Amino acid sequence: ERTHVAVPQPSGALPDLSLADAYAMARAGNDLRRNAGRSLRGYKIAMTSRSTQAMFAASEPAIGWLWDDMLFDNGSRIAPERFGAANVELELAFVLAKPLQGPRVTALDVLNATDFIVPSFEIVDARVQLVNPETKAPRKLVDLVADNSVAAGAVLGGRPMRPTELDLAWAGAVLYKNGAI
Repeated sequence: ERTHVAVPQPSGALPDLSLADAYAMARAGNDLRRNAGRSLRGYKIAMTSRSTQAMFAASEPAIGWLWDDMLFDNGSRIAPERFGAANVELELAFVLAKPLQGPRVTALDVLNATDFIVPSFEIVDARVQLVNPETKAPRKLVDLVADNSVAAGAVLGGRPMRPTELDLAWAGAVLYKNGAI
């Protein structure tokens, strides 16, 4: 993350790396951030679509952590050199009024805990090689998770809406760059 040079895939060196191991690696990165004085501000959920889960042979979304140094003010200029190979994804950010915990959290639990929803830009940046240069193997689920599910930043938009004011099934967005879609 500091050098903006992607590191080798953990799965290449550790072929038996489990998902639990990958999350432990991500948590070790969290410990480094916390020890450096950073504060946890939220979470990102990766692979929410079935098609993305299928790409990684996953049966559920993955979690990443968002820290205070990853959140940017709406309208601010973000230096591209801060990232190695960043991309932007359009997302909905759920700002919670109360915490969610437990293994059986439902969609209704999430809506009940949500204070408001805002549009957001998620900045993703792979710090792990996308393809192993020697074997040509693409990164695996464990590589993605160990890499904090590629969480690199977020910009929360304006116009907060209560969950009951928005039909999530029909929420959409269009991204323009210099006037072009």
